[in-house]
Amino acid sequence: MSTPFPSLPNRWFCSAIWVKSLLRAMSHPSSDQGLTLLEAVMALLVVAIASVLITPPILVATATRVQTQRAEQAQQIAQAEVDRVRTLVNRGAQNINNLPTAVDAAVLNAIAPPDGTSGLMRSTGACDNPYTGQQVAATKAVEVDITGDCEADFVMQVFRTNGVPEGATQPINFDIGVRVYAVIRGVDAVPWDDLATDPAPLKMTTGEGSQNTNPLSVIYSNITQGDTRNSLDCYQNACAQ
Repeated sequence: MSTPFPSLPNRWFCSAIWVKSLLRAMSHPSSDQGLTLLEAVMALLVVAIASVLITPPILVATATRVQTQRAEQAQQIAQAEVDRVRTLVNRGAQNINNLPTAVDAAVLNAIAPPDGTSGLMRSTGACDNPYTGQQVAATKAVEVDITGDCEADFVMQVFRTNGVPEGATQPINFDIGVRVYAVIRGVDAVPWDDLATDPAPLKMTTGEGSQNTNPLSVIYSNITQGDTRNSLDCYQNACAQ
């Protein structure tokens, strides 16, 4: 026996259910249909906003990390020079040729910053103008290369007081000052006329801050010969050579 066709009201009911199902499928596409154009635009907008919010903190963190690394390297350079001079004095091997230039000043921090480079370089590489501890004018800076490419990464200013005995060729007690400045864009771009003597403050920054004009490391230290017997004999004889 054949199945009769549904009546007209039943046909309308079935059609309404089919249209409703189609509309629901169109408004809720399945996962394998991909993103619509509007959804893609919204995703790009969210990524762009997130990038704008994240970029400034990244820049600040990067610049601050670079500044801190430079300061640590400058501190090592300054301390190494103080240790070099202290070792010479403790061994009794110091003389006016391998000591910093003596300056007439009661306070070392009153000494003006350098006004140019000496042309000598302390480097891990084989450079043409090596600094080996020879005396350099207090107004000139020694170039320091830490990468071995014979290009200055820092400049170092070194000076000392006359010490005791005053005017002796082998002083056994004096104060030494070392300032280390960063070379950011080459020695020719160092603002010699604008250099300061106060240490550059380390702070959160997006740029160079004051590290282009202020020393990243400043050390003022007293150097005294440790052997008291030899020191007394040197003092009495004015360390004449």
